Amino acid sequence: MYCSSAPIWKKNPRINVYAAVYSLATDTAYRILKQEYRQYGNVHFILLENRDKKRITWDDPQIQESLKDTPNVCSIGIGVREGEKPRYAIELRNEDVSSVVKKAALLTHHIFNIREEMIDAQAEGHAKAMWELGAKKGKSEEFIRKTVEDLALEDAAYRDSLNRL
Repeated sequence: MYCSSAPIWKKNPRINVYAAVYSLATDTAYRILKQEYRQYGNVHFILLENRDKKRITWDDPQIQESLKDTPNVCSIGIGVREGEKPRYAIELRNEDVSSVVKKAALLTHHIFNIREEMIDAQAEGHAKAMWELGAKKGKSEEFIRKTVEDLALEDAAYRDSLNRL
């Protein structure tokens, strides 16, 4: 089994992508992988139920149920952490050095659009990093301000379990 580098979708008979979407960054990473892997029939996307907006681990019943028949399948966990990780699994999650969005883009050789770059900056360094990126890209202050506000509101909707925003 080969799961540590690209092109994993060509070398494995089946790949499960488990997505724990609990933030704008994890949702964006999920969309990037889904977009880039859409032409491969062996890549299966499993959007994990997370009504409580709590951290999902590898021990989650939804993951364990899907692994029951194929325990050696290559797995990618978006936002999944901790617990007993399957033998052939990689985790895509936010860390101090890299965001889940950047990891998904690197895994798929995806080229960021400006919105994805701003979400990546938001996940790594919050508004300050977004301002720096916008200025580096030559965007106007109005564009940057509006993007920072819009993405902050959009990300907050993931955190508000009642979706009151």
